[in-house]
Amino acid sequence: MQNVRLVHRYRSDLAGGSAHSRSALRQCRMPTVQDRAARHVGRERKASVCTRACKPAQSMTVALRQLIEDMVSDLERNPLDTHAARLTEIAQVVPHTISALPSAEPLEKYNCVMHAPGLIGRMDQYPHPLLVAKTAFVSYLVDEALQPCEPGSGALVTWSAAGKLTHVGKLVSPDRAESKWGNGILCAHGLEETPFRYGDVSGFYCSIRPDVVLHHLERFVFGEPSA
Repeated sequence: MQNVRLVHRYRSDLAGGSAHSRSALRQCRMPTVQDRAARHVGRERKASVCTRACKPAQSMTVALRQLIEDMVSDLERNPLDTHAARLTEIAQVVPHTISALPSAEPLEKYNCVMHAPGLIGRMDQYPHPLLVAKTAFVSYLVDEALQPCEPGSGALVTWSAAGKLTHVGKLVSPDRAESKWGNGILCAHGLEETPFRYGDVSGFYCSIRPDVVLHHLERFVFGEPSA
């Protein structure tokens, strides 16, 4: 109920600011005509107006990400088998494009690090794959093996918060990804439609073969082979 009130507040803020936002957006498109000798002042004013106009949409994104965070952070209150229905409920108050995807593997058996580069079913040598397939390993891959690229289908995408890599997914289009949310669901989503904990998109990288990833994982876990 608290989440619903939070979202209604954001929707009220958005509705209250809609007329102002439309006017502000019109101002953003119009050149400054007053005081042409001080155009830099006009640009600063227009930038400020644009910032105010964008705030309602940003508030809705904040509300959505908080609701998602609440859903995935407490699996006792929100069991996995309720997440698809919960996403439908959230969409009624905060529109989004997130969809739960079917999973051939039990959801509790893998995470984002195993899913994105295709390691599911390939880690038999590790008794406890989830203990080694951590985001620290993805940071290692970024430094040692991954090549930056433009966003596109098949590329890897990472998220970071406070300077630390937090999440990895696989792009299905330049602005959409498939990813596994921790111990939660496997889903398709926009790049900003993620739990708060993941922060913001921090990089796009060329796809990499699973066998190459496994080679680097072995080096990451056991160290460089002896000469």
